[in-house]
Amino acid sequence: MVITLKVDGLGFYYHRDKEILKDISFQLNKHEVLCLLGPNGTGKTTMLRCILSLNKIKKGTIEIDGVDFTRASAKKRAEIMAYVPQATTMTFPYKSFEIVLMGRVAHLAAGCSPTDKDKAIAKETMEKLGVAYLIHKDFNQMSGGEKQMILVARALAQQSKILIMDEPTANLDYSNQVRMLQLIKNLLRK
Repeated sequence: MVITLKVDGLGFYYHRDKEILKDISFQLNKHEVLCLLGPNGTGKTTMLRCILSLNKIKKGTIEIDGVDFTRASAKKRAEIMAYVPQATTMTFPYKSFEIVLMGRVAHLAAGCSPTDKDKAIAKETMEKLGVAYLIHKDFNQMSGGEKQMILVARALAQQSKILIMDEPTANLDYSNQVRMLQLIKNLLRK
């Protein structure tokens, strides 16, 4: 299956008098990587949220293999794109394994519980990323770096076609930044 993400003429604003994104266009094919660089507050996260359909675009189109992605169901969008946010908080005291397992929700029918296969995928992903030692640790009691590694594991366990990461190495020490980027690179080649 060919996967092509095409963004054409993307425009977005929160208030009509201040356009944040104007005429953004690019195309990415399978195994291609796009890195956004720029000062804080210039719209990088906003653009990612638009691509994910978390923010409703005001102008332009976002297509996956020629199909309007903004009209896809939430389930279909999750099957296609996984997201690693800059940071997140959890209201409830989930264990790290439960957070990673949440990545499998896109593959479940409504009202169904994760299967043994889903649990095995979540555990295997944690092992590949070297975070299996956190499997029983409460997410809210982890360091910022540990949380970020679990969020990456959740996205990879989702097994989507496209991975969108917003500052994926935030809160990681230098050695874990290098290790995380190398592991992600290797996992994405498969």
